Amino acid sequence: MEVLLQLGRTAHPQATRAVELAALLPGPAKTAPAPPPAAALPPIEGLTHRELEVLRLVQAGASNRDIAEDLVITERTAKAHVTNILGKLGVSSRARAAARAYELGMV
Repeated sequence: MEVLLQLGRTAHPQATRAVELAALLPGPAKTAPAPPPAAALPPIEGLTHRELEVLRLVQAGASNRDIAEDLVITERTAKAHVTNILGKLGVSSRARAAARAYELGMV
């Protein structure tokens, strides 16, 4: 953990993110972190909890790169999630997906 703290002091964003993630790991004196808001909701329209997280970010105007950074996934995985969401919601654009989610009260 000390090494991670030292890394966190550097200017590299990935090192800072590693420290943030390490702080979330359950340890002997820590409890598990609270689940993200999407985990509290049942899947709607066949969307997984992860897809709901991605949909919230899409609605906020996040790019695939932004989504990947926020969720610590690859940009390709973010793109796949967005594609799956569009298909499941029966829409052809991110803007329509955000509008459809709003109509359904999903986000």
